[in-house]
Amino acid sequence: FTLSISSRNFCTFPIASFSFSHFAFIPSNFVFSSAFSFCINLTDITLPNGVTSIGDNAFYFCYNLTDITIPNSVTSIENGAFNDCPRLVIKTYKGSVAEKYGKEKNIPVILLDVIKGDINGDGKINNKDWNRMYEYINETVQVSDEELEYGDINGDGKVNNKDWNRMY
Repeated sequence: FTLSISSRNFCTFPIASFSFSHFAFIPSNFVFSSAFSFCINLTDITLPNGVTSIGDNAFYFCYNLTDITIPNSVTSIENGAFNDCPRLVIKTYKGSVAEKYGKEKNIPVILLDVIKGDINGDGKINNKDWNRMYEYINETVQVSDEELEYGDINGDGKVNNKDWNRMY
């Protein structure tokens, strides 16, 4: 079913017990402070292009929130927007406010406009990328920050055997 935001406290106790998991409609250009606080059943959310701001504690204690897709239109994310969201991964675009926020807050970030695994940036994943990552993991070469970013396939902030194994 479709949910809509009718007040500032969209999903606080006792509403948090509703059994919804995906939300893809925000009828505004901003997500109010505490709008989704305590939505423990929320697992993923896609913010539409045009949303410009995410308020403080907007997703506070959304304990099961595993991913949020944030468009480039978001220019402001308040400091505590994702407090106590331990499973969260931010999906966004390279150079965006959301990418910067995720990195500052140690929230894993997956870049939607980057081909993960394409270490050499040629637009495809092939043996050249696989070999380069293998050499890096075995400490026989150094790679640039950009190569590390592309090599972090699982979005955990590290390039290791888990990423290498996911290439094939």
